[in-house]
Amino acid sequence: VNDGTTGFRCPERLLGQPEGFTSDVFSVALVTAHVISGGNHPYGKTADVEQCEENIKLGKRYKRFTDTLSEIAVDFLKDMLAPDPTQR
Repeated sequence: VNDGTTGFRCPERLLGQPEGFTSDVFSVALVTAHVISGGNHPYGKTADVEQCEENIKLGKRYKRFTDTLSEIAVDFLKDMLAPDPTQR
């Protein structure tokens, strides 16, 4: 897997599965979460992008990224970050 920015790729790409527009939704949510949370990554510590990608594959979100976000923002991002592309 060499396409996309390490740490910000959708689970489908990381798992070698077919991608669609919902893959872009996931990636937009990652970038949005990173920006509005002050640089926190939804799937781990930003400095450890390999671990972030492993957590993306496992659907394992990093709890602390939501600490600075409103409930509305968390709900919005949670839907966009659903591991199953059919649920985004």
